[in-house]
Amino acid sequence: MDSNLDRSFNLPHGYGDNKIVLMVRDPWTLYTYWEIAEAAERSVKEQIQAKGLKISNSILRLCQIDGSGNIEKIFSDFQLKDNANNWYINKVNPDRKWRVDIGILCSNGEFFPLAQSNVVETPRSKMSDVCDGKWASIRKLVARHLKEWQTSGGVSSGMSGGGGGIRR
Repeated sequence: MDSNLDRSFNLPHGYGDNKIVLMVRDPWTLYTYWEIAEAAERSVKEQIQAKGLKISNSILRLCQIDGSGNIEKIFSDFQLKDNANNWYINKVNPDRKWRVDIGILCSNGEFFPLAQSNVVETPRSKMSDVCDGKWASIRKLVARHLKEWQTSGGVSSGMSGGGGGIRR
């Protein structure tokens, strides 16, 4: 047996990154995952301590974003427990822009961000109201493609219906 296969292989629990990523699952659901570097968390906790504040919770903050990329409103805060590193966010509004921030909330309500995600936009939840009159009918499309097929040699002249030709 190959000695390389005998060695145990362990995936790392993290890569030392400090980032959060936000993705759209459907018009009403977002998904986010993150990794917070220990140094970044330690630095923020030192800032909180220097201000004499008390840590309340680690939270994931969902923000609705306006057309200029600024926070339009804080949509929801989710309290993080244990060693969570990903989260599904349900019941968001379709056709909106979103961002999540992960950070520490203090007892006085002050929020200290650890990382900020990318901005995503949830799709609309209904069909388009636009009625485009330029669509060809099925009959016209079939006739056009049949003619192209015939001119490309798809039907040999002199063939009858049973020999590979087309019956109409």
